[in-house]
Amino acid sequence: MVVDSKDDASLIEMAVHDVTGGMKISQLEYNDSYVYCCGRNGNDFSLLRINPYTYESEPLVRDNDYEIYSFTVLKDNTIIFNGLRLSDGKIILASINENRIIKVIEETGNKKVTLHRIQ
Repeated sequence: MVVDSKDDASLIEMAVHDVTGGMKISQLEYNDSYVYCCGRNGNDFSLLRINPYTYESEPLVRDNDYEIYSFTVLKDNTIIFNGLRLSDGKIILASINENRIIKVIEETGNKKVTLHRIQ
């Protein structure tokens, strides 16, 4: 998926808003295959993968397992994220592969980590 302008990016955000049922989106990322968004729908935290051609969405984590602070998407659709693991209150750095398997890379205590994609 190629976004050529801010207008294209705005259209993606509007389409995602429709697909997610009005979820309050905190971050939106995309690559050639999917659009990814995380945010809150009421009291539930979500991370979704959306097919931009069929508008089918798929949750990548169960609601309320993690409060995701930031994430980035690699070319192979692996997601690297940091966030609060709600089961034990630890802030983690983790990856999610295309099959939705989560692997914790590091537990960072209570310090937030900011992720930036290197092109």
